[in-house]
Amino acid sequence: MKLNTKQTEESAINILKARLARLHVDTGFNVNDKTPISDGFIALYTSSMGKEFKKSDFFGKIEVQIKGTRNQKNKKSKKFPLTTVGLNSIKRNGGLLFFVVYLNDDGVTGDICFRELSPLLIDRYLKNMHGKQKKLFQFLPFPEDDNEANNLLLRSLTQISDQQPLVLWNKDENPKQMDSGSIGIKVFSNESLEETLRTTDVVLYKNVDNMHVPVGVVSPEKIEIFHSKKVSVQFPGQKQAIISKLEVYDDKLILRVGNSGCIKLIFIKDSNVVHLDLKDAPNLDEQLNNVIMVLKLLNSDSFLIDDKEVSFESNSKHSNNQFEARLKKIYQSLQTISGFEDSTHIPYYEIEHQGTEEEKSRLFNLFRGYLNGNEIQRAGLYKSQFFGKDYYIVVSPGNPKHRFVFQSLFQKSTAAFLNVEYKRKGSFFINPYTYADQNIPLVGDFNGQLIIDWYKTHGFHSKREVEFADSYCIKLIFAFDRTHRKTFLNTSISCYKLILQSKYSDSLVWLNYVQTLFRKNCKLPGDIQSKLFGLIGSKYSEEKFGAGVLLQYSNDDLLQLWNDIPSKEQQTLLSYPITNLLDPSLRKQL
Repeated sequence: MKLNTKQTEESAINILKARLARLHVDTGFNVNDKTPISDGFIALYTSSMGKEFKKSDFFGKIEVQIKGTRNQKNKKSKKFPLTTVGLNSIKRNGGLLFFVVYLNDDGVTGDICFRELSPLLIDRYLKNMHGKQKKLFQFLPFPEDDNEANNLLLRSLTQISDQQPLVLWNKDENPKQMDSGSIGIKVFSNESLEETLRTTDVVLYKNVDNMHVPVGVVSPEKIEIFHSKKVSVQFPGQKQAIISKLEVYDDKLILRVGNSGCIKLIFIKDSNVVHLDLKDAPNLDEQLNNVIMVLKLLNSDSFLIDDKEVSFESNSKHSNNQFEARLKKIYQSLQTISGFEDSTHIPYYEIEHQGTEEEKSRLFNLFRGYLNGNEIQRAGLYKSQFFGKDYYIVVSPGNPKHRFVFQSLFQKSTAAFLNVEYKRKGSFFINPYTYADQNIPLVGDFNGQLIIDWYKTHGFHSKREVEFADSYCIKLIFAFDRTHRKTFLNTSISCYKLILQSKYSDSLVWLNYVQTLFRKNCKLPGDIQSKLFGLIGSKYSEEKFGAGVLLQYSNDDLLQLWNDIPSKEQQTLLSYPITNLLDPSLRKQL
């Protein structure tokens, strides 16, 4: 049936009137209405269906605009063109409920769609048009259920005047997923939150200087609604089930499993096909576990959800499966990377995902040397920096097939290669793990226990070895003062206890040991305090001053002890951590 413009509009109004007649509402639609914005109104009442419309039961009135169309393309997509001129006019009018009726070929039936147009939403729409004069907008099907339709009209009346339901969102970015507990939307009667989200736009606001500023709109056509619940999942070969997340959509189920939920299984409704998606996990161990899990799943025909078996066609029948072959290659690569990380302690996986291009380039050069030691020119100790941390790599002789071996300085096996006997002023050894002493707080894989164990094994056989150990412990004290990382302080305390067992230690070494204890607990044991009092009578002014600091003498007394120290020794003492224990006002005077 062919219809002209007037007949199309009349037919659209008649179809909408017939639909609204099933609801307890009054309508005032004008055929051939000449008003530029509104085509009439829908009056809502709080009385029951079939009751007379009384003023006492009047709830409110919604202005409406009604358009009819026979455009089949728009009917299929449920879209309709709106112009900037029309939207601005509706905005000035205070908003309205916009109906579009997509007519069937008979001209007397059709699909009714709608959109709530509040002034605020129109503002957002106009911004998204980016200067265009016309744009196709998505419209929503008007509910077939009478109760749902009535609730929608009640809510629309409020929300058009209240500028749409609001959700406060204080984060820097707009949410990609919202939990129902974070959404505060007014619903009517027995209307569910899900129904509301399917039929209304939600405005996102941010708090800016204690003001609610609109930043975006969550529209029904752009939102996916699902119900989420926790389930226990156990894959083949797993000893224990893992708690996972199951999302229930209208057309599919999504099961997020594995470490950090990076394995996604999508079960499409009315289909026997299961889609599998594997995303990168936050760290290497989780990624390895996830790949193993997927490989086991591909070669199985079932797994358990809440102790119930879920079966599917076994992948073992398809030995040439490209996805499985690719996964096996990925697994082999991850194992190699894991070996590199274990050997060098450099976080390869993390750098690959989050490092700068310069760091990645440096990393790949190291990795190439790790894989093929024959490319290395000479052995030695090398330093590289990643994420602002220093990593000391020992390149030591290997075997004919792999001429050089890459390892972190903090590996037990590096000690044998780095043990160097010095002959200057007598034979002495240096703890090889203390080579990373340039800036201890920046060492990425510091391992104090290896340092302690080396001293336990080798002991101290000369004054020179004690001096080197004492110097390193002082650097550990400085590192603790800067970072307050207890591992530095505890390593220093343990090393000093070993040094003091040597016949080459002296009272200055003991004072340095006591200042590490003082940093751990200002209340020193009685026997240590007694020994400190004894040092006050020492002939060495530096020892007197150190003892006075640890006994917490007054600033005046400490200043007097300081003045007894020769000026040359004063300058040296200022570079030692004992002065970090002084009152700041006294330190300024020294």
